[in-house]
Amino acid sequence: MNVLVVGGGIVGTSVAYHLSRRDGLDVTLFERGETLGCETTGKSSVGLRQYGTDETQLRMKRYGKRLYNEFMAETSDMRYEPTEVIHVATSEAGRETIERTRASEHPMGSPSEHIEGSELRDVLVVPEIREESIESALYRPNGGYFRSPESLVHAFADRAASAGATVATGMEITDITVREGRVEGAVADGERHAGAVVCAAGPWNNAIADMAGVDLPVRQERLHLLELEPSEPLTRTLPKIRHVETGITFRGRPNGRVLVYHAEPAEDPYAAADVVDPDEPAEVPESVTYSILESVESIAPTLSDAEVVQEDVAYTSRTPDGNPVVGWTDTPGFSIAALHSRGVQYAPAIGDVITRQLVDDDPATHYPDISISRFDGYTDDRP
Repeated sequence: MNVLVVGGGIVGTSVAYHLSRRDGLDVTLFERGETLGCETTGKSSVGLRQYGTDETQLRMKRYGKRLYNEFMAETSDMRYEPTEVIHVATSEAGRETIERTRASEHPMGSPSEHIEGSELRDVLVVPEIREESIESALYRPNGGYFRSPESLVHAFADRAASAGATVATGMEITDITVREGRVEGAVADGERHAGAVVCAAGPWNNAIADMAGVDLPVRQERLHLLELEPSEPLTRTLPKIRHVETGITFRGRPNGRVLVYHAEPAEDPYAAADVVDPDEPAEVPESVTYSILESVESIAPTLSDAEVVQEDVAYTSRTPDGNPVVGWTDTPGFSIAALHSRGVQYAPAIGDVITRQLVDDDPATHYPDISISRFDGYTDDRP
């Protein structure tokens, strides 16, 4: 069987890795950029957490953590930094948001702690936070992030290539070959390639699925990214801090800089999102940069004179219920791997699910909660 994997980010390389471990498959991974992981994954915060609202999310994350542990035991290239995660509220409405968030956490997740703002420095070492501005906080241990998105992508891609998979960069998919309602391959760089197609192209998933005649219940949310250089060296690497009212999140980098990312908070992220063209030029509006800095400074005064050294825009995918959409679609030969953000956390399990389906006709344990057919009006070609 020939299998074509579209997308050289963390999800696509995981799919290629898992497929390459099976006998009798000819696996080709296509990445439109000149380097793997140069698109959405390269802009990712590459974080790991063990929290979620249902068992499916947590079991998928556990699979990922176990695999990352195995990879890190084999190489020193994958540098991981543990960090605390602190959600802070600066209003009574924010307090209520934190209380709802904690109440919704599944018991399989890591424990968390609700802390009154006035007690923050009695419980945590957080000299950077302006305690008097905090109404309430949610403390989550057992978080962390990888230093390099590229190291993760290559952990999967290099192993896939060693097992016989072909990894092709600079190869953009321009068409999906469909015959009598079945996908038979794809066109890349003017050349036709035969095989089943697995679409793992992040915010480009919708456009590629359209080529196959597949409608996706997936939209994209715009994410603003800033990197700050503090005016004075920080005494430590900042933990991950999220301001629940504005959706602004920031954390330190090992090089002393601070990564800030922001999306407008919404009660229903899917309803607030839209299908976008990720190739359209986009910049962080000056007004958004100003409001982000204002919010960061109000929480962490140590960053009041920080310089913005880099700005970027990324698109994170959203699904109606917050779970990934993975596997068979209503078009035979075309599978989807789409996310509700958190690609680094779910990618290993997604590779496992796709492989079980294509090779064993096994929907996998998680299928009822991640199948496209769970949504009204959608079906799949499950054998």
